[in-house]
This record gives sequence, structure tokens and C-alpha cells, in this order.
Amino acid sequence: MDNRTGQWQNYVSKVKVLDLNISGASAICNNAETYTLIGNVPNNASISWSATPTNLVNISSTGSTAIINKLGEGVITLTATINNACGTNNILIQKMNIILGTPTQYGSIQNLNNPNQTNYCINSQDVTFTFIPSSSNSTVTDYYWGYYNSSSGNSNSPIQSAHSWDFYATILSSLSPGTYTVFARPENTCGAGNINLSYITLSNDGCNGEFSNKQKAVLEAEKITKISAFPNPAKTNITITVPTDSINLSRTIINVTDAMGRTIKTITTVNETNTISVSTWANGNYFITITDGKKRFIKKVIKQ
Repeated sequence: MDNRTGQWQNYVSKVKVLDLNISGASAICNNAETYTLIGNVPNNASISWSATPTNLVNISSTGSTAIINKLGEGVITLTATINNACGTNNILIQKMNIILGTPTQYGSIQNLNNPNQTNYCINSQDVTFTFIPSSSNSTVTDYYWGYYNSSSGNSNSPIQSAHSWDFYATILSSLSPGTYTVFARPENTCGAGNINLSYITLSNDGCNGEFSNKQKAVLEAEKITKISAFPNPAKTNITITVPTDSINLSRTIINVTDAMGRTIKTITTVNETNTISVSTWANGNYFITITDGKKRFIKKVIKQ
């Protein structure tokens, strides 16, 4: 009876469930792990277990304990749903995110400072490589890096390796000429995942201020006399005159590269006469390439 109204009232007793947590590993790296719902679970409560997405695991459960079998790789949200005797209005849900296996992430390996560079001189500076993923993966903690001789090695026995986001490779200072494979594997709690590969070439071709064989062939094939670059050699500025009688100036681009093929300067708005400052360039040989998409002219210049 309600003492305030003098009338009988129907009251539903609700069970208060406090401090519930799912206990278990944050990652399932092999086949299966056991998870337990711990805390003040009422004796009359029923517990059901589920996972999202459903196709990555198989669940075998008895009351507050569930065995999760890994079927695939990725991340799941494990859910324990507790129903007490008072009905659906008294549902309590506990959730836990779990990593399944090693991560999968594809992408490209690039020189951090010169993304397009794949040819390197023997005994030149070392290089830092970075990984550009084509898709995100929230479980990745870093990358397992390494490199090996493409003809005689493999990723299981790299010449140098590291576990980091970027890779500082000392490949250029001590190796013989040849082709080398750089690899990056995404890592998480379970270990290293799929392998991503990139190939670089070490040689003396085009090094020490010399022309590479490719550049020599281009010079022979092109009519380089149609470009005027003055003074040449130069110390402070070079003035480039574009052959407007044989090239479409409105869509012309001027590109300057060093003897290693690295781009030093690009001009997209080209006039008949163009002046470039070279005072900060290192001494050596450079190539000025002028193209309108159909024709191309190359001129060698020297910075002193």
C-alpha cells in the first residue's frame, strides 16, 4: 500500500547491474581466445554474445564465458547482452573491440624527399623511404622495413631492417651495383602483415657529374641547338630562349633536372625569354627540357 495515497500499487523490482566489463585479450592472433563477463551479474540474468561484423569469428558461449574463434582478419566489436528477469527494459550491453590477426594494407614505397627517384649512385647519401597507403587500417602500429638484393636475397634475410613508420636506409653507402628490393609490411599487435615492394637501382651511370646512358641517348636524338641558354657555364642566372617558331608556347613547360634526374625547377608559364636563378644550385651539369607535349628540346648547362 502507498502510505501517501492509501491505495495499493503494483511495483516492479528492477535489478541494478554495476561494474560489468568484458575481460580478455585485445587481439586474437592465432585461432581462439576466451572472454569473460566479469562484475555484479544477477543470478537470474541471461547473457547472449555477438560480434560485428559476423563473418570474421565463430562464437561458442556458456553464460558469462565466450570462446571466440578467428575466421578472418580485421577488427570486430564483441558484445555481451545481459537480460534480467524484469524484461527487455532492463537490457545492459557491454562491448569490446578486438583485433583479428595481422593487418592488411597496400600502398607504395617512395623516397621521402624525392618520391619519383628510383636510380641512385653508389657511395652517395643514404635515403629515407616512406610508405603511402592506398587505404586506411586503424590497427597498424608501424611497418616492418627492409631491403635485399633482388637477384640473390629475400625478405626473410634482409641486408638491413627496421620497425618504424619511415625507413632510414644505408643502402647507398656500401653496396655493389645492382637492383635492390625495398619492402614494407604493416604491423600490429599480432605481427607483420602483407608485403609491399619497390625496386631501386644502384650504379655509377650518370654519377660524379657525368651523363647517364639514358641522358646521352636523349641528347643524341634531340635537336638541342634550338635552345639558347646564356651564359653557359653560369654562376648566378641563366637566360633561356624558347624556339617559338617550332613549339607551341601556350602549352610549353620548362623542366630543369640535375645529372641524377632529380627535378630542380619547373616553369609552367613560359615566355620566349626566361631567366632562372642558379646561384643556390650545386656546381655541376644540368639539363633544361622544353616540351609542349608534342615536341621536346634538351639543353645541357653547367653551373660553376
